[in-house]
This record gives sequence, structure tokens and C-alpha cells, in this order.
Amino acid sequence: MSAAATRAAAATTAGAGSATRTQKRPVQQNGNQGSKFIVKFTVGVALVAILLPLVAAWFVSGICMRPPWYRHSRENALTGKPWEIPVDGKTFRGHMGYVSNPKHDFGIDYEDVSFPSHNPATPYTLRGWHVPSTLSDAKVGLILLHGGGHDRRECLRIVPFLHAAGYPVLMYDSSEHGASDGDGYGLGFGFRERMDLVGAIDFAKTKLGWTKIAAFGTSVGAVTVIKAAVMDERLDAIIVENPFTSIDDLLRHAIRTALGQSGFGGRDITRFGFFAQILTKVGSLIPPHFVDLCLAVTRIRVGGWGQPNAIDLIEKVSPRPVFLIHSAEDDVVPIDQGEAIFARAKEPKEILTTEKGKHAAVYNDNKEVFTQRFLNFIKKSIGEPNKPKASSN
Repeated sequence: MSAAATRAAAATTAGAGSATRTQKRPVQQNGNQGSKFIVKFTVGVALVAILLPLVAAWFVSGICMRPPWYRHSRENALTGKPWEIPVDGKTFRGHMGYVSNPKHDFGIDYEDVSFPSHNPATPYTLRGWHVPSTLSDAKVGLILLHGGGHDRRECLRIVPFLHAAGYPVLMYDSSEHGASDGDGYGLGFGFRERMDLVGAIDFAKTKLGWTKIAAFGTSVGAVTVIKAAVMDERLDAIIVENPFTSIDDLLRHAIRTALGQSGFGGRDITRFGFFAQILTKVGSLIPPHFVDLCLAVTRIRVGGWGQPNAIDLIEKVSPRPVFLIHSAEDDVVPIDQGEAIFARAKEPKEILTTEKGKHAAVYNDNKEVFTQRFLNFIKKSIGEPNKPKASSN
């Protein structure tokens, strides 16, 4: 074969190879596109798998922070109008039937007061009532704290017997509650409210001139009292009604047992929309890890991440006396949580447990023993209103 023929044959072969490679390129591009689709699809599924539980946990934590009975309305608190919610076809009237103020409900004089919260992050103005003593020289008094989602009127039930005994009383709405300032964040489970109580102690000391102070709190208010007592030694004694051991224990009980019923805590949650109604139907199917995620999100949102709980702090209240009250009928905070806190508390301490009494309402079914034990405790702890506390020596 001549040299010219050889070169021609080589050119033809090269052309054929080039054409073959050109024909194969689309196949390679299609393969790359398929790989990219698989990667994108996998990433998308992973993001959905991560974000969907987070969104659901955020929603559930919102219900925990703003449960159906939560109200933050200055008009509602100041005009004395009761809030009402439907439960199982019936109308539930809040504040234990006391819906207005000490004068309206019991004929007891009071004055409106306001003071700042001690929280530097949210220096809200807190609003409440000062019920003066019938004794002109009373210098020992009590601060009363309501539970989560309610307002100062929840504590009206015990004002008459304290007033009859001569004790002055300061009761107020926690931040984000009642007539006090707030931005609609809901419950703080004691992590935020403790700073409000420190502000109330400041007011009682500087404006009211109290020399001895005892604080009573129910539910979230009880946990608030424990936390504030550790922060501020100006609290001389504490009375805590149905306190919960920790935010995790409280919400785990609520999420696992209440959310799967006809409503959150047996209450109507239709105002939270279709998603909430779905959750009530599949509550028994909620996996434990999702509950843990809800707890973590709630802790972060209320500023409680890494913060100690009531059961971790109660022993630090000593040597100041502690009086714990709880009922076996409490279905919101089981009595074993109150008993666990009492077991961790150091002396001096007292406990009153009863068979009857709904959550935050032990007094309603046990008025005589509640009043007697309550008054005996504060007389021993801070003294009678017109007498100094007896020396322990």
C-alpha cells in the first residue's frame, strides 16, 4: 500500500473514532444528570426528614407555652370579666369562681400597684393589687403567685383568711399574663417568672416597708417561688402548692397522656387548627424521641436550656422553712412529683397531702385544714403581722 493510501486509511479511522466518541457523549451527560437528580432527591428527603419533626416540635412547644387556657389581656384582667372556655360541651369559668377583685368578691379594700420586673432582658411593668393589713403596724406580709396561663385572681381564694389574720398581701400578674406587660410569649415555666418575683420583693421591701416576706405559689407559681428563693434570700419562707419536679417531667406527662385525648389536658384545642386535631387522634403513636425533641425545643424557647429545675434547687432554700401542699387528685402534676421535691428539701419543712383537690385548687376541697396549716406555718416562719417572729434560741 502506498504512503498516500495509508494516510487516507488512518484519517478515515480517526474520523470514525471521533464520530463514535461524539455519539457516546450524550449517554455520559445523561448519566451525570441522573446522578445529580439522585443527590438532590436524597438531600431533599433528608431535609424534609429533619425539618418536619422540627416544625412539629415547634408547634407542640407553642401549645405548651400558650395552652388553651392561657390569656394575656389587660382588658380582661382589669375589668373583672372572667375568661370562659368550652370543655366537653360545658363552659368552664376560670379563677375558681372569683372573677373580679377583693372588693367586689369579698368586700376587702385594696389598691392597684405596679412595679418593674427584675429581668434586664425584658424590663416589663408588672401590675397587681396590694391588700393592706387591718393592723396599722403590720410589717410582715405575703406575696401570692398564680399558675401558668392564669392571673392574680387565681389567688383570690386565700385572701380572706389571710386578711382576717391581719396579714397584708401583694398579688400580681406575672409577665406575659393578665394586665402585666408582655409580647405574647406565654408561659416561662418559672425560668422567666422568677425575675418578676424578685421585682415584687423589691417593691414589698422598698415601697411597702415589709421586714419579713413569705411567698405562696401554685403550679408554675410554686416553681417560680422555689427558683426565686434560691436567688433572693430576702424571702423568709415559702409555701408551694403542687410544684412540678422539672419542666421535662411536667411536659412529658402532658404530651404523652393529654395530647392524645380529646384535647390538651382534656381541654378544647380547636383554635390551634386542623394539625392539632390530627395530633389528638394519633397521640398514642407519638414516638419517645419526638417527645424529647419537643421538650428540648420548649426549653430553648423559654430560656431554660441548661438551667436547674425545682427539684435540683429545693435543698438550697434551707435554712428557710418550706411548706409543700399537694393533692392525690391532681391530674396535671402527679402527687409523686411534689413528694419527690419534699424528699429533697432540707429541714425545716412541712407537707400537707390530701385525697381531694384539683390542680391549683387544694384549698377548695380542704378549706379547714388548708387554712389552719397555712396560718400556723407562716406564724412560725415570719411571725404574726403585729409581732416579730419568736426567737428560736
